[in-house]
Amino acid sequence: MKHWRTAVFVCLILLCCGQVSLAQTVHGSTDLDIDPDTGIVTATCETDADYFVAEYYKVMVSCTVEDSNNNIVAAGGGSDDSGQGYVQAVVTFTGVPGETYTAMSAHSLFEIYTIEYYEDPPQPIRLHYYDDVYDFGFYADNPSTFDGSFSLESPGPETATVSEMQHTANTVVKKKYQNCPTSIVADPDTSLIPFLQAYVPTYLTGMGLIASMQVGPTTGNFDGTVLDEIVTASSIPNTCPTDLPSLTNSFVCSGGGHFNIGNGGGYMASGVQVPNIHNQFFDDHERFSTFSRLGGTEASSCTVVCAQTYTCNGKPIANFNITTQFTQGTSGGYPVTSVYVTKP
Repeated sequence: MKHWRTAVFVCLILLCCGQVSLAQTVHGSTDLDIDPDTGIVTATCETDADYFVAEYYKVMVSCTVEDSNNNIVAAGGGSDDSGQGYVQAVVTFTGVPGETYTAMSAHSLFEIYTIEYYEDPPQPIRLHYYDDVYDFGFYADNPSTFDGSFSLESPGPETATVSEMQHTANTVVKKKYQNCPTSIVADPDTSLIPFLQAYVPTYLTGMGLIASMQVGPTTGNFDGTVLDEIVTASSIPNTCPTDLPSLTNSFVCSGGGHFNIGNGGGYMASGVQVPNIHNQFFDDHERFSTFSRLGGTEASSCTVVCAQTYTCNGKPIANFNITTQFTQGTSGGYPVTSVYVTKP
């Protein structure tokens, strides 16, 4: 005889088939997504038992989302009453820009309620217990919290318990709904231009530009927002010698950085220290080499132009052309290649 406890939930999705595995394993996960266009926050919480576990347990998940002040802004949960060993709870709400949300899931198993009746003399015996077939109650003594997802195998052996539910583990995910700026401009007043002469003879090619970038509108507070960049070759032809791999489009126009607005201070590649500035960040366009890149070539100067796009939450915010000019010369009696970068 089996007796299942009823669970109440907000949004429940059941799959028609369980996961087949040779091990006795239970899986759990939490995912948190913020739509950059609509601001809709979606937390997806799942508990998934393999075929063998689903034969003896009912799975359950509870899903809670809190804001940065530990206020619960959304909650839900569910249990699998079909015996397939899979349950998913989905909760959604409209987020607030600049807020950080934490989605948390509790993953549990319900055991079989068992009654055994023995009619042997001298008197009949009736036993009542919950049958923890794969001893997942071992984890319930001190449930661990995992970042995003987990898989736990049965520790065994079969155990009779007085508790119907075994809380096996928790998962947690944190994500910030970034308050994205709508504009980015280069600020020449706070940008820095280091010169190669101070680094010769350690470096014979350098330097570039430490660009100070101002985000807007200026009435907003975007400190703490993280921007990403995409850098590719522009449509403007590369005028550098084609036999120099380090001056090709694919080499110069590569990489992708992350920029923390208002909190990007620190040391740049050249050792120059920059401060944290409200609603600004620094983008380091410096280049170095221990030898003169144009040395031994007939090119006295050449130019590479890269296309740069800043994005926030995956959406483009601003585009720039980064022009890097390499020029042969001498410094302190050494042949050098000076690097000049402009970013309008």
